Amino acid sequence: MAVAGMAEPKGGELRRGSELGRADATQLYVWHACETCGKARWVQCRGGQPVSRNCQACHCRTLARHGAAHQSWKGGTSKTTSGYIVQKLSPGDEFFEMATNKRFVPQHRLVMAKHLGRPLMKSEHVHHKNGFRDDNRIENLELVSLANHILYKSMCSKCALQVEIRLLRRQIAELTLALQEKLKADTGGTFL
Repeated sequence: MAVAGMAEPKGGELRRGSELGRADATQLYVWHACETCGKARWVQCRGGQPVSRNCQACHCRTLARHGAAHQSWKGGTSKTTSGYIVQKLSPGDEFFEMATNKRFVPQHRLVMAKHLGRPLMKSEHVHHKNGFRDDNRIENLELVSLANHILYKSMCSKCALQVEIRLLRRQIAELTLALQEKLKADTGGTFL
């Protein structure tokens, strides 16, 4: 909307609030077109850029979009400060009863529930075998009781003894494979 007695403004033109009859006389305004509908209007300006890129009507329509329809949708997942990935569920989802009051469910619990084909009970715990809280592959997850989960959590996955056990298991597997190949070569491939 142009101000009475002034020529029609051009895109990017700057004016003070006092020139536009606004209460905030020193505030800078820029003539800017809404990026959604193209309607031009005076918008507050900070650092030479309009504060709002869309008119109020378009902004309200954008806010009305939820979930996948919203322009900022990132798949409904986020990472907590403790390292777990959580996923937002809609009320129609068959696993919605596992969600918190903010509609989030830990992704590792959701993966296990989908694998089992049923929602998990609160007493069922899902353990990450490799200790990485964001590795939610089904091969890395194990459904355990509370007692076993506490036991797993108390064992340090990075302590020297655990590392040594893993190395020894890997060496045993490599030696077994090498021995089987040698026996096959010695017996002409008739060894099972």
